[in-house]
Amino acid sequence: MDFAENYLCRGAFEAQNVFYSRNSVTIHPVVLISSRNSAVQRDSVVLLTEDLKHDSAAVYVFVQQLAQHLRLKHPHITEILFWSDGCSSQYKSKIPFYNIATNFKTGFGVVWNFFGSRHGKGESDGESAVVKNFLDRSVKARQMDLHDAKGVYDFLQDSELLVTNSNSDSHRHFYIVTRTDIELFRENIPATIKIPGVRMIHHAMGNNSCLVYHRLSCYCNEICKHVTVEKSLKYPG
Repeated sequence: MDFAENYLCRGAFEAQNVFYSRNSVTIHPVVLISSRNSAVQRDSVVLLTEDLKHDSAAVYVFVQQLAQHLRLKHPHITEILFWSDGCSSQYKSKIPFYNIATNFKTGFGVVWNFFGSRHGKGESDGESAVVKNFLDRSVKARQMDLHDAKGVYDFLQDSELLVTNSNSDSHRHFYIVTRTDIELFRENIPATIKIPGVRMIHHAMGNNSCLVYHRLSCYCNEICKHVTVEKSLKYPG
């Protein structure tokens, strides 16, 4: 998962001075890879909002929406393994770590893995490129005027992008998140703990309001022989 560059709304028949008053839309794609009975399925969830701050509050609400989607579409899932970059304002700082410790209050087990903190490219970048390119082509073809996040969401919900390939076994889902929901979390940020050496952490998980973190990611089913240092923090504390 990762934030895309904001989409700048535009219309097919707009006056010249509208250029200076266009609205932007935050696009946050999440690529889902799930397995059941040895069958692997790839879907994607694209989250849209008019909130433009791209912070940990937005990520919290996005994960809440993602959890609702998983309960509806994949009821067999009990644990979510996240992969993201290490942007401190979004995914990797004291507030996101608190959310991980409490499993984002989703009811799922949450394990979060961090790539190196740099501008790399992943599957989520491809999803955002597909969506924004489709919107631009639709406007240029004079099919639609797009003025805000709600208009973008309504247009995408009725578009051909809901199916990602010709076999119809992979789907793209769109959800809109209101600015009010994100602001509500910003106004009620819980007590957090300053964690030393945060840039060295690349694997974290929650367990009963306890954050367990390692320098490297590992998925040993038995006693881990690879991770040499494991630390934990209990909230509040």
